[in-house]
Amino acid sequence: SDDVLFSSSPFDHKEATHFNVNPPEYWAYLFAQHGFYRDVDFDASFLTTWAARFRRRSEPPPRVVRDYERRFWELWQANTDLRRLALEQREQIAAAQAATQAQAESAAAAHTAAAEVSAYARHLEAEIAARDAQIISLTNLLRRVENGRVMRILRALSRRRG
Repeated sequence: SDDVLFSSSPFDHKEATHFNVNPPEYWAYLFAQHGFYRDVDFDASFLTTWAARFRRRSEPPPRVVRDYERRFWELWQANTDLRRLALEQREQIAAAQAATQAQAESAAAAHTAAAEVSAYARHLEAEIAARDAQIISLTNLLRRVENGRVMRILRALSRRRG
């Protein structure tokens, strides 16, 4: 056949059924010795991630190299873009974590401030209650003084003078 869909695990040496575990470049080298080159435009990942289609090609090596370079460039560019995206996302995650930390610190500070305000409000309420009690006590004392014997005598003396 001039068209081979090939899959051989490049890892998992411990698996008992894997007798000839080699990296993809090993197999590509063997296929190339027989005039088969990877079809870089065929995606065999539906089979396994390491699967590849090898086709017998009678094209001159410069044309084969051109196809390999085109595909290499596409993959390199995609890889570079994904790395850049990963870095951007890491930066975004770091910024989000910093913002979350800042918000947590702000919330803790607000909680502390609210607790302080609440404690101060309780203190003021206690002061107001104490002053209200003092006012009531003084009001009662004033009534007792006004209704007492000394005030009656002073009022009587005041009426006689007047």
